Amino acid sequence: MAQQSAPLPPQPPVAPKNGFGTTALVLGIIALLFAWIPFVGFIGFVLGVLAIVFGGIAVNRAHKRLASNKVMSYFGLALGVLAFVISIAIFSTAVNSISSTTPPPASAPGGEVTEHAFGGTASWSGGEQITVAVPDAVGADNPYLGPADGKRWIAVDVTVSNTGTRPYQVMSTAFTAQHSSRVAQEAFMSEANDSLPSTELAPGQSVSFTKVFEVEDSSGEFKLSVKPNAFASTTAYFTGTV
Repeated sequence: MAQQSAPLPPQPPVAPKNGFGTTALVLGIIALLFAWIPFVGFIGFVLGVLAIVFGGIAVNRAHKRLASNKVMSYFGLALGVLAFVISIAIFSTAVNSISSTTPPPASAPGGEVTEHAFGGTASWSGGEQITVAVPDAVGADNPYLGPADGKRWIAVDVTVSNTGTRPYQVMSTAFTAQHSSRVAQEAFMSEANDSLPSTELAPGQSVSFTKVFEVEDSSGEFKLSVKPNAFASTTAYFTGTV
């Protein structure tokens, strides 16, 4: 008669591992504390991103029954998102508050000034030509990264041409903007905003790009100053009401 083997003892259940959810919650709380402090909020920004990452992993593990702290994971994820948004909003508000009290840079002593309407073209002795189109309103693709309260974004299309005899580096082009006699900051958060092309234009070539600026919500005079480089003696001002 064959000998029967003894049944194997039942395996103990695997204990859930809740480290990701706990980490997300702790990071989210710390991130939220730092997010409210201007110029230190970048710590909240970084910790908020980490809380989002750990919270997302924790929620996924909880759905797979590899962790048992689903509620904690969701809280950590939510706090991370909140800290991320607040830190960006606080930083943008602080920068706008400082920049709005800073007077626009003046032209160099003895420098020449030319006035143009939007849609016109300014020319320099080196053969550089810069055309600035009529400003147009532009919205934010992400509602959390849009203009500050009481502000809006406007976009201007810029075309740089080289009619001279020597190559021209487009990245050296210098811009400053004012709206209603206040400094208008470039809207780096806008996806429509282009960085200056790192392009060397050969004689006869041109390139176009879009710059986006944050201006007051109310209508006012918008003035964009342009130079082909920071050392140019002539500054072109494009002016209009937006």
